[in-house]
Amino acid sequence: MSRVLSAIAEHARTSPDAAALVGEGVQLTWVELGQEIARTEVWLRERLRGSAPGAPVGVALDNGPAWVVVDLALMALGRPSVPLPPFFTPEQRMHALTDAGACLLVRPPATATSPILAVAGSAIAADDLALPPRTLHPGTAKVTYTSGSTGAPKGVCLSLAQMEAVAASLVEVIGREFAGRHLAVLPLGVLLENVAGLYPTLLAGGCYEARGLADLGFADGLRPDIARLAEVVGDAGANSLILVPELLRALTACLAITGRRLPALKLVAVGGAKVARQLILEARAVGLPAFRAMASASAHRWSR
Repeated sequence: MSRVLSAIAEHARTSPDAAALVGEGVQLTWVELGQEIARTEVWLRERLRGSAPGAPVGVALDNGPAWVVVDLALMALGRPSVPLPPFFTPEQRMHALTDAGACLLVRPPATATSPILAVAGSAIAADDLALPPRTLHPGTAKVTYTSGSTGAPKGVCLSLAQMEAVAASLVEVIGREFAGRHLAVLPLGVLLENVAGLYPTLLAGGCYEARGLADLGFADGLRPDIARLAEVVGDAGANSLILVPELLRALTACLAITGRRLPALKLVAVGGAKVARQLILEARAVGLPAFRAMASASAHRWSR
């Protein structure tokens, strides 16, 4: 069993009633999270019957508890996943699914004939994909794709051992005592959020909050509502966030203009692109405990 799934089982034994995963109108304890994973695993196994062993599953869901449960259920099944970020165009999505040889696509229901399951308060559907099979690297657990800004999205195969080693190293570096409530701001389809945000939170026994991106202020991806984001972060009492530099710059400016402060925050990790030292200093001046995420071959580190 994976480290993450083993940690969930251990938290369910030692802290059964503590909140593990929350979203809009949804709160799952560690016991309930384990039950949702097991139920979704059974449903997905049935949907995958007849598919090629090891063929990956595409995941095209909004941020929310259902995304987390589906990801963990695929982990339990030993099936590779292909997370599809919401900012991908239809052409980019199809390229990623075809390139990976995905056999199934998990997404919100579109037609009444789709097999539907209620997962953590949301309905999901699973569509069979008639795509040519591809041979992935042995041990692949996730195929993550870049945005393809200079061409078609390019996939990287990651093993479960690689991802969990990164997550475990972050828990070791940051400390389990900092595990509180992590709010997912980046799309869960982005590797940085699920490997550096979701998995470490689950390992450390914190509470992971996943809201729909529109509720965070990203209904218009080109014009995010940063005031709304600041409001959600404050109301949630979030202790940690992961941001890209553009979002940190916007949130810093919002707090500087409004005078609002977010005292519950203990860590704002910034990655995904080069981060200027001056931006880190400006963020800290308005109370944002910002740290640069320094990537290495084996793990991420937070740098002052």
